[in-house]
Amino acid sequence: MCREIEAAHTIDEVKNIRDKALALEVYARQALNRDAEDRCRQIRERAERECGKRLKQRQKPPPGRKPKNYVDSDISPNDIADEAYEATDPGSQ
Repeated sequence: MCREIEAAHTIDEVKNIRDKALALEVYARQALNRDAEDRCRQIRERAERECGKRLKQRQKPPPGRKPKNYVDSDISPNDIADEAYEATDPGSQ
């Protein structure tokens, strides 16, 4: 999954990887498999940081234009805020 994060071309692809890692993390927790849960958590956090990094790299609209609406994507405003925080939080790495 880590290679998939690097190979992903869009933020939506990275978010899909994050969602899969979260699901696997929950399954591992239910199975009481602590090692697998930790690995899935690390992958999820790596995907969140990558998504936040990519969101920060996006070009801002010129003055006077409204920012792009995220309605067409699967990314909610809360996801954007969380992932941008993860990308800037030095304690999360």
